[in-house]
Amino acid sequence: MRTWIVAAAAALAVSVGGLAYGQSDSLTLSSSQIYDACVTNNQGPPLECACMAGFYGGRLEADEYRLISVLNRFVGPGGEVRDMPATQRAIRDEAVSMGLSDRRFGEIMQRFSTMEVDGAYGDRVCMVMRTK
Repeated sequence: MRTWIVAAAAALAVSVGGLAYGQSDSLTLSSSQIYDACVTNNQGPPLECACMAGFYGGRLEADEYRLISVLNRFVGPGGEVRDMPATQRAIRDEAVSMGLSDRRFGEIMQRFSTMEVDGAYGDRVCMVMRTK
């Protein structure tokens, strides 16, 4: 889970210009996508992936969680972002589709850059599930 922190911080280079504020509620979709990407990309066994999806779902605001679900599609088993330009485009496209303002997008990227504490705590909560 700590690998998300590195990937999210790297995504800070993304900028979204000229957007109106508006948020769509897509928690179910986000949760499903986080879980599916985690399992598909070998980030952990299914139970740990479910824990991770729930942990971040409870820790993040809905719009933050939505962008994390996009980011996680590009994170490999070792935490590396496989294709940074594609990741940045996908996050930008999702932010546009959500109608995020530049200000809110910047706040979310700032939040992602400080997720080290979340990641360490999440590791303590969910890594135990690897052996269950």
